[in-house]
Amino acid sequence: MGAEIIRTPTSAKYSTPESNIGVANQLLHEIPNSHILGQVCIHQSICHLTIIKALQVVVVVAAAAATAVVVVHVVVVVVVVVVVVVHVVLIVVVVCVVVIVVVVW
Repeated sequence: MGAEIIRTPTSAKYSTPESNIGVANQLLHEIPNSHILGQVCIHQSICHLTIIKALQVVVVVAAAAATAVVVVHVVVVVVVVVVVVVHVVLIVVVVCVVVIVVVVW
């Protein structure tokens, strides 16, 4: 999806530029139309838009996952039906062989 992972040292203090907050603030100024997702929001409208966009992404991912689950279930049902049909055919063949053996003897 084009994401880049930037690692920060866990030993970096909160107020230093090397910390996760420092790097996030630096990227916020470097990347246009970027936002920091966090627990506290200075601009309430940005937080609401960010939360709505995040929920939309979750809904899209959930819908795709649900579709994949339905497809898997359909494939499983088809496989089960094929296995049942094969077993019925085998039973019919065995019964026919038994009838032929009994009649011929």
